[in-house]
Amino acid sequence: MERLSESGHMESGKGARMSKAISLRQSYKDNITLAGSRGGALKKSYLAYALANITQGIAYALFFPLLGCFFGGTFLVNQALGWFLALLLLSVISLVLQFYATGFQSGIAILRNRFSS
Repeated sequence: MERLSESGHMESGKGARMSKAISLRQSYKDNITLAGSRGGALKKSYLAYALANITQGIAYALFFPLLGCFFGGTFLVNQALGWFLALLLLSVISLVLQFYATGFQSGIAILRNRFSS
């Protein structure tokens, strides 16, 4: 039987202590275990955050070609508009995924729910 210790780590058996750093995979499994019946929702949230960060990273990468359109010699409006629309689309997708990952709550509502007793 696993239980959560006072330090916040999962313990196996009575009085077991973790003496080394916990892996990311083990931390993920512990969080899913602690979530109980909401484990599926937590997995979806993790996936949405990962996808949001990937799309945001790609959007940031598209910023450099956009700058190249402005400062790279000849300015082509169609090319700059294409890079800008791609950047905008990926940014909106990232925002929607982050919104979904938080359970459709704003940041203040999440903090209020987390720290209210």
